[in-house]
Amino acid sequence: MIAVFWGLSSLIPGPIGPQAASPDWHWRAGPITLGRPVVTSGDSPHYLLIVNSLIEDLDFDLANNHRQARLGDWDAGARHRGSQLVTHVETDKAGRQLSFHPFFRPLLYSLMVWPWRTSEWVESLCIWLTMAGTLAGVAAFRRCGFEGTKWPLLLALATPLWFYAGDLWNEPWLATAWVLLLTVRSPKLLGAVAFAGSLIKYSFMVVPMTMAVVAAWRGEWKRAGVLGGAAAAAVLVAIAATQWIFAQSDHFDLFHVGARHLTGAPGFGLSPIDFMSRSLGLMFDPRSGLLPFAPFLAWGFWQFRKGGDWYAPALVFFALHAGYAGWDGGAGYSARFLVPTLPVMVKAVADANPRGRLFQLAVLYSFVCAFVAGTLPIAAFDRAPWEAILFLYREATVSLGLGS
Repeated sequence: MIAVFWGLSSLIPGPIGPQAASPDWHWRAGPITLGRPVVTSGDSPHYLLIVNSLIEDLDFDLANNHRQARLGDWDAGARHRGSQLVTHVETDKAGRQLSFHPFFRPLLYSLMVWPWRTSEWVESLCIWLTMAGTLAGVAAFRRCGFEGTKWPLLLALATPLWFYAGDLWNEPWLATAWVLLLTVRSPKLLGAVAFAGSLIKYSFMVVPMTMAVVAAWRGEWKRAGVLGGAAAAAVLVAIAATQWIFAQSDHFDLFHVGARHLTGAPGFGLSPIDFMSRSLGLMFDPRSGLLPFAPFLAWGFWQFRKGGDWYAPALVFFALHAGYAGWDGGAGYSARFLVPTLPVMVKAVADANPRGRLFQLAVLYSFVCAFVAGTLPIAAFDRAPWEAILFLYREATVSLGLGS
């Protein structure tokens, strides 16, 4: 059921400019476009640029790929071809434009979509790979001791996971990695997941590291060594690879992640007031908070007091992002940085086992928000729930000739 919902919703990319849409695989249907899936915005087109650079040029220099996208090629996706995309790059002394986003996941994509290089299908195949990886996480989530499929269905169809599974973000992959860390028993597989998750996004390393501390506290030294060792190894690999790629950069940065060195903005702050305001923002901000889009998750918050494998890493992960000046994730839907914690939050609600009309209404509201964002991502992107409704209303009235 989840695969069907997600698969069909991926075929509704939403409004696309007539000059940008595929002439062969997109069809106009009133105010929306139907056809092959395309990336929305935010960081997704920048990851797609890295993939296309790897499979077309076998390098990390995005200068020519940005230029090709401006000229109408598919390098940054259908929605952004023929337009100037804000660059997420550093220019080194040799004039190469190197993305400051982690490149390990695009490298994995490139190995699988290589036969379709230079075609428009690279974009859609990468999206479907993201969706398949997220579905694997939802399937693993079913092994967490639930009766029936209620809670996996709520995770997939009533949270922001639906939106992010249909694009090229890191976060749904991290949600899958998190579930696997909690469900697999093989030490080799456990280490591989901790290693891969930490390479996909470096901040994820705090999850296996915290799990390692919990395991050590319980006397599970082998598990602690595997989790902590794999995360540490991933960080060393990431630093070595990044320093090699950015060898001709004019400044030193261990990971070259983000644009902090370009803007002068601080990364992390220790002010208790800032930490509190960012924590409230992650939870309640109308555009970048979690609860305005999935309020049913609030019923599980009290369970986090239990700590342990499930809840201690989520608390550390939350604190990490609440301490970050860019806590809102730049642009996206709901609390993007909290998407990896969604399986943990749904598990907390399941542990609380809430009942009553108010909880049912919260679930229904959450499903409506997730449905709109999952089926028409461009309507929900970087908008509060009521702004998404107004956007859809304006698009519909203009399409029907009732407004301008």
